[in-house]
Amino acid sequence: MSVPAGKELLGAWLAGLELELVEAQWERLDAFLDELRKTADRVNLTADLDEEAWWRRHLADGLAAVGPLRRRLGTAPSILDLGAGAGFVGVALKIAWPEATVSLLESSYRKFQFLNSAAARLGVKGLRVLWRRAGAPSPAESFDAVLARAVAPLPDAVRLAVPLARPGGLFVAWQTSRPAPAEPALVKACAATGARFEEALPYRLPGEERERCLAIFRREEPA
Repeated sequence: MSVPAGKELLGAWLAGLELELVEAQWERLDAFLDELRKTADRVNLTADLDEEAWWRRHLADGLAAVGPLRRRLGTAPSILDLGAGAGFVGVALKIAWPEATVSLLESSYRKFQFLNSAAARLGVKGLRVLWRRAGAPSPAESFDAVLARAVAPLPDAVRLAVPLARPGGLFVAWQTSRPAPAEPALVKACAATGARFEEALPYRLPGEERERCLAIFRREEPA
């Protein structure tokens, strides 16, 4: 596919989100997918090899979070994409939001290698790749927001992600349906990590009628 094809798939949808990309950003998104296309021919990076879906579903998921995060985090936040996989969410968010610092955390070495290579080729400042298993002991570093898409069931994702957010920071999870805040497992996970469920923000991907949501949690400040 190409930049014109990407614009055709996402342009009107992005306008509805009040998000506008300049030509250089479209070109970087296309360059990232070109790297993915070349590598996916020989390395298993994603089960979805439909290039239209890479634009319409996977990159779009990352772009859908830009507005909500900007409104909550301010100008130049630090963001961690937990279990980044092929990098769709974190890379799309970074390209659309140049002021943010985005870290891609991935435990698979082959995916880590791809992400490292792709990040170097994109030449985008403030995009880095970390090779580490989610939940493994980590350096004393925290983030303004931690993101998780298809990493684990929501209660487990809360336990993995929230400790990596700074006090007062956010955890954002992509969900195919609205979470139930009173679900016992989720209540226990929030209590164990000091997380508070804030909001489920609905959105639709381009061309879809089914509603998805961003589940937003905040790590409580120390008493």
